Amino acid sequence: MPVHTHYMEFEVRLEDVEPPIWRRFLLRADATFHDLHDTIQRACGWLDHHLYAFQPEHSRENLAVSPYYEPWDDAEEVPVGTEVPLETFFRETGDTAIYEYDFGDSWQHRVTLTGFQQCAGTKRRILLAGARAFPPEDCGGVRGYYECLEAARITEEELARQDEEIQEMLRERRVWFGDWDPEHFDLDAVQRQMRRPVNL
Repeated sequence: MPVHTHYMEFEVRLEDVEPPIWRRFLLRADATFHDLHDTIQRACGWLDHHLYAFQPEHSRENLAVSPYYEPWDDAEEVPVGTEVPLETFFRETGDTAIYEYDFGDSWQHRVTLTGFQQCAGTKRRILLAGARAFPPEDCGGVRGYYECLEAARITEEELARQDEEIQEMLRERRVWFGDWDPEHFDLDAVQRQMRRPVNL
């Protein structure tokens, strides 16, 4: 008899950018917040080089934080993501949290529970859909992302009409982000990343 696994279905959308950049995936219902963090990292093409925190949509209370997070106050008890099950917060369709990754660039992601599914097999997570490429890691937050967009979009003719300082900045951006294409999303390639073990 085939084995079936219970999943939560999530949609993750990057805040403060247009057009929307998003991913939708299934994650095993017995997962932790750290599993969710790792899945978002894989789905979005981030490199997992920075700290993270999950908070309720309209609160600064931490639901879960990176295992490497060090509180200002040694007496402060912090909920470590590897120890907090998702089901402690995500109970009903529509439940939403804010996932902040990289406290310097401060990327804010809206994470919404969109439903529950039961599927044959034992996969940890399954990518369902998405749109557009997430910003390059360490590009400088939303402002830096829009500079990368402009560098990717502008033609050589248009670039030549800019003043020297802007030309230099945009050319440096191009060299720095390499072959990054803001409109590219390869579901199969990202799904292969999702099969890799959870990064701790």
